[in-house]
Amino acid sequence: MSRGLATAAICWTGVILGGMAPLLAQGAGDGGAAHPPPPANRILDDAELFKRAPERLTAISERLVAFEKEHGIPIYLVVYAGVIRGNVTQRAQELYEAWVGAGRDGIVIVCDTDTREVDLGLPGQQPEDLEGGRKSVTRLPAYRMVPVLAALRMELDGVRKRVDYLDGMTRILTERLGAVLDESGTERQLWSNYTLAAVLVGAGAMVVLLGLWANRRLRAMETKEREKFYFPEVLVGIRLGAPFGGGRVSEVDFSAPKGLVRDAPQGGASDEARGDFG
Repeated sequence: MSRGLATAAICWTGVILGGMAPLLAQGAGDGGAAHPPPPANRILDDAELFKRAPERLTAISERLVAFEKEHGIPIYLVVYAGVIRGNVTQRAQELYEAWVGAGRDGIVIVCDTDTREVDLGLPGQQPEDLEGGRKSVTRLPAYRMVPVLAALRMELDGVRKRVDYLDGMTRILTERLGAVLDESGTERQLWSNYTLAAVLVGAGAMVVLLGLWANRRLRAMETKEREKFYFPEVLVGIRLGAPFGGGRVSEVDFSAPKGLVRDAPQGGASDEARGDFG
């Protein structure tokens, strides 16, 4: 009988420890030990919520994997049957930092089936320091996430089944967030095109201006080489007997031409000379 009691005690101990294993793992994680590795199918179902709906588990997993392949942003779904230490918000942020990395784009959804609480681990809204002095600027800022989260609350209001809730949540999240990322990618492409066009237009205008300036300089140099300066033609009147007066000067000499005046005799003036003045 004692042997049977011992066997029963061992069996009950195994059952209790097996049922507490997920909770013990949570407690180790809260105590600072390493978190479980990120699941390859993007879903960690500690509560075994999808045990009776494996097809829904497969659909959600394929949806999350396809989203990451298209946009490069991982999304993980974690389901607990009670969080023994902290709350879903703390657990979501812890798993986000462990699986995605601080400052990197990614989302971790944590659901507590006991309290029906759900929260998301997201990158911070401020640039964070990474290795090598780099700064991280998230593609999931608050102004993009707020309308997505509002859509989740509106469209899932009244959904009571937890499997339906999580299935709809991942569907809405991937659809709305994918549309936001596609729109932002289009905006970045348009901005890039506008920037390139502005650079090309500016470069073209600079080339044209340089060409005009060079042509103007060449024409100015050619004009200067052909320049000749002349004194202007001025009409100047005749100014008689005005030395140093400028202009055209006329000089009149009233003396007798040489050879026409004869020399007088030594005795005095000749008779002819006297008679001329007599």
